[in-house]
Amino acid sequence: EGLDQHLLLGRIAPRRLLLIQARGDAWANPEGVRAVAQRARAAWRRAGAAGGFALRWREGGHPMGSQDWALAIEAARALPSVEPPR
Repeated sequence: EGLDQHLLLGRIAPRRLLLIQARGDAWANPEGVRAVAQRARAAWRRAGAAGGFALRWREGGHPMGSQDWALAIEAARALPSVEPPR
């Protein structure tokens, strides 16, 4: 199927990960990001840290402005803390 980005992202689990995608960013392939996120989310479920993975959508195109960064920081702070495995 050609999707392998989810395997790379899955290696981050159970640490927190926030993906931010602009709906109008054709260069970054929003539909591909959605598919990758859906598959990567499974790694966080298996690690018992499902809340540690988030995909947030924003309006606009590829560049991020100061308002976008403020929303990104707010979303990142909302992710729960994840204890490392022992």
